[in-house]
Amino acid sequence: MTRRGLAVLVSVICMATSVHGANLVRNASFELDQGWNGTTIRVEAEFYQAHARTGNELHWNPVAEAWWQERADKTGVAVVEDQACSGKRCVRVKVGDGKARSVISSYDRFAEPGPWVLSAQVKTAGAKGRLCLVLSRGWRVTFERGDEGPSTWVDLPADSDWTRVHVALDCPERLEIQARLVVEAGTVWMDDAQIEPGTEPTAFNVRPEEWLRVQFADHDNTRLPLWLPGWPETAAVEVWNDSRLPLTGAATVFMGTWDAPDATKLAEFPAAEVQGDQPRRLSFATKDLVPDAYLVMVRYREGETLVLDGAKDFHPTESIGGHSSLSQFTSRLVGRFAIGSPIPPANIFGVGNGMLSFGGGGNGFAGYRIEEYLHAGEIGVVCSRGPWNEDLCYLHAAGGFPIHAMGPHADQGGRPEVGNPANPAYIDVYNPEGLAYFKEQAEEVGKVFAANPMVASFQLHNEQPYIHNGGACPSTYADAHFRHWCKDRHGDLATLNDRWGTDYESWDQVEQVISARFVEEEKNRPKKEGAAAIEWTAAFRSLPETALKRFQDTPGWAMDWLRWRSETSVWAWATFMEHARKYDTRTLYGNNLAWPTFFPQVFMPLIRVSDAVMVDQMYTSGWPLALGTPQEMLEILEMAESTEPGKPILGAEVYVQPSWPGEFAGMQNWAMVAHGMTINLVFGWKPYSDHGQVEGARAWEKDNARPMWFLIDSDGTKLPHYEHYRRTVGEIERYHKRFDGHSIKRVATDAALYVSLDTAEYITLQTGEKPWGSPWVRTRNNLLYTLRMEGITADFVDDATLPEKVGRFNTIIVPASYVLSQEAAGRLESFAESGGTVVLAGISGLVDPWLRPYENVGGPAWTELGWKAPAFAPEYADVRFGPEINFVATEHQLAADKPGTVGGAIDPGINEGKTFRGVNIGSMANAEEILDASGHVVGWRRAWGQGRLIAYGPFPDTYVTNPHPSANIRLWVRRIIEQADLEFTGRWVDSLPPATRGHLGTGDPVTEVVVREKSPVEKFVFALNQGGPGDGIVQVPVGEGQWTAQDVVTERDVTEASVSEGLWSMPLHMDPWSYRVIWLRRSGQ
Repeated sequence: MTRRGLAVLVSVICMATSVHGANLVRNASFELDQGWNGTTIRVEAEFYQAHARTGNELHWNPVAEAWWQERADKTGVAVVEDQACSGKRCVRVKVGDGKARSVISSYDRFAEPGPWVLSAQVKTAGAKGRLCLVLSRGWRVTFERGDEGPSTWVDLPADSDWTRVHVALDCPERLEIQARLVVEAGTVWMDDAQIEPGTEPTAFNVRPEEWLRVQFADHDNTRLPLWLPGWPETAAVEVWNDSRLPLTGAATVFMGTWDAPDATKLAEFPAAEVQGDQPRRLSFATKDLVPDAYLVMVRYREGETLVLDGAKDFHPTESIGGHSSLSQFTSRLVGRFAIGSPIPPANIFGVGNGMLSFGGGGNGFAGYRIEEYLHAGEIGVVCSRGPWNEDLCYLHAAGGFPIHAMGPHADQGGRPEVGNPANPAYIDVYNPEGLAYFKEQAEEVGKVFAANPMVASFQLHNEQPYIHNGGACPSTYADAHFRHWCKDRHGDLATLNDRWGTDYESWDQVEQVISARFVEEEKNRPKKEGAAAIEWTAAFRSLPETALKRFQDTPGWAMDWLRWRSETSVWAWATFMEHARKYDTRTLYGNNLAWPTFFPQVFMPLIRVSDAVMVDQMYTSGWPLALGTPQEMLEILEMAESTEPGKPILGAEVYVQPSWPGEFAGMQNWAMVAHGMTINLVFGWKPYSDHGQVEGARAWEKDNARPMWFLIDSDGTKLPHYEHYRRTVGEIERYHKRFDGHSIKRVATDAALYVSLDTAEYITLQTGEKPWGSPWVRTRNNLLYTLRMEGITADFVDDATLPEKVGRFNTIIVPASYVLSQEAAGRLESFAESGGTVVLAGISGLVDPWLRPYENVGGPAWTELGWKAPAFAPEYADVRFGPEINFVATEHQLAADKPGTVGGAIDPGINEGKTFRGVNIGSMANAEEILDASGHVVGWRRAWGQGRLIAYGPFPDTYVTNPHPSANIRLWVRRIIEQADLEFTGRWVDSLPPATRGHLGTGDPVTEVVVREKSPVEKFVFALNQGGPGDGIVQVPVGEGQWTAQDVVTERDVTEASVSEGLWSMPLHMDPWSYRVIWLRRSGQ
């Protein structure tokens, strides 16, 4: 979407009163609600009244709009409706404990030199108090410290009905002026406060900016109207006359966009026609209004004199929406509304930005600036991410795109009595009352989002797969829930005892590993602070010592508790989404997870119950200050799309750091499209770091630089990353408009890659919730990555989707999996029996789900295979799959040297002598041996029913930032491809031997070829290079016929490609971080 430029921004902040001699006090009669039109109205220095504090105690607490109670004590002061002198409300100050109470009007009112008088109606009962007229030079005046400027007061009568009192003084210079009511004893009611020039009060009236009021008919006017084009077809506003004195002029009502508020004149009429409870109602059509941020406003003239102008009370460039920011308008002469995009969230496609509301773009304290959203809208951003209050909805409407909403966390609540006893901020969903409250909260969220077209999607938590923020819930309710789960799983206590190695005599003895008996220990667990509390590894929490010992002593119990935790977390997230959807079928609900393939036991089931997949990641990784490896990143993309193909995929955080190559930012945007991401929320705009404020320009070059993410530096310099980002935002927008990105699907494949969720839980147990330290994770990363680099596409399946017979898939690839259930082993056997090919890419099924060793590999379901390996150990294996593989010993310990390490180190390079694990792999009955290049037995081939088995004992394990696949692993994968007759969907071919030299952006090309399909006669080919420069050939099987090709980005025909025997080939030179997107069509279609 192309938006208007930033040149329209003109700030018109004008705080002085517009009518000479009129009342200066805002909300002088206490009639105005604190919330209005989606915000809390705060003006100029009133900001300090909203936030100034000593320690945790506020200096002021809000009483009503523009009125504040002084000191931290919030008691004794209230706005009441049963005692007003005029109108409906007044303020009451009541003292019964001997401690004085006081209220003061807002900062932001200025007195010019000369005499001023304060008057007010007061009513008293046994009172001792005074009404003060206060002058000050700034916000530092407080009740405790006294006034910095002149002040005076009048004592109040002890007992009286409504009485008007006044006090006057001379102002020596232009100063802030305020009214203060101090009550030391008894009760005082106050109404109709007025500050005006002179020494004697005149007839009371509200301040001029409150004479007329605009509000939306049939609408809660504390909220911002948020509509879609044509919904509603017409809207109505009302103009109210709140003046206490007759108005003799004319009111004119206008409607327009935020930058042209008087574009359309709705009506003009004498203000005197509007009286009391009879407003002027005006209707206008919305069906032709395009998505934008709009304004309705009033101007009031007396003769030729413009007395009131709503445009002067609207400040579009103010930072708004923060906890203590100012407001965008300063009177009710204006009313905002927003029109959101009619595009259903599930149909949004393109590149967004997830950092407009963070770092230099804004923050939750000081507010958010419209400039960021206009800028993003101008370059074509399709969505943002962050807070979602109504001020921010208005800014997003001005930018022309919706919000991926963060917060509140779905499992948090405000009722500690139904909270997790170790962390009451989180709801105990196992408690029936807690679960009911959890569901109620979900339904309230659904109602709010159903009425808010500016919210496209909602993440239930942030980077946390498990409920209770990853911690335990040591409650009696959770213990009972776990006990019931165990009964369903094991059936009887004898079976449970056998599997766990326990001797329970009663089900009542069965409890969580971290049970209600350990609540104090869990409660006192050290809390992470600072950056450690918000970085992605905060999801992985160390276990208490007592629980850790129980885990180690009784692993079967621990494994079941981990399964229960995963299953109930998915159940809880699904329950929340189910209840939110009762009222909201438009918003996409899900839960963003960081590096989610570390916990597929949650990620894959969660995908199936969510409206959208939500992930945090990059296309590749390996630079300083980056997290993860190229292998991990690619597996996330593949698992996210293939677990349930066709669901929207949101990149909640897709990272870009200024220290990385600028070209990467552009290539990564296209890589996300290639892998099915529909909304790519790039994590980078203006300077932001989890580690605190980014200080100064080019901060990433400093010696003490920490991870930071941005495209525009603190001095306003647009980094090369910004230009590549901006360019590809436009390229992908054109791609979608031309071809409909949603219609271009993941290419079909007949190969599946199975993930054992039991092994995933074992990895959690093995590493203390640091799964990157396990070879059983790294082997899957390496296998998938190398298959992709060889052009093989495989869809992920888990225990719930593992097929029993040939159908959609005819090959199942099983990464080395330490734990294998008999259900899974049986399904794999049945699949082979039906004619399928099973590839064991490493030994699998050494133990059962409770970590009891099987007599043979795979357990009873695989007895026929006769694979026994009693001495197997996951040590490095002396296997090589090509004579050219050179085993060179390293002088330092590798990050992957120790199986189960909990460290986070990553190796920069590959040691080919340490690329495979698995020694003493045993033997298999009635099978043909598979030998490596040195003649060592590394596996077996045999028939299995009507199908076949290809089984390897050793399995790959490297943990490196080098994107070039290990030559040894690559040759092994090529063997598997040949042995299993796997068909590539698109690949890069060159004449270079497999090599491991180089790093990101260097060495030989590392070009992934991804093919997507719009139809059998229309394909899209993506070539993505994360290595160095070089030449090669892109090959894609296309079948019969001739095919034409066009470069999607340049829209130029490709003439150098050819088709031979159903294979389309295109010679290509790839530079580092380059990409090509080719549109293939069968001729004549």
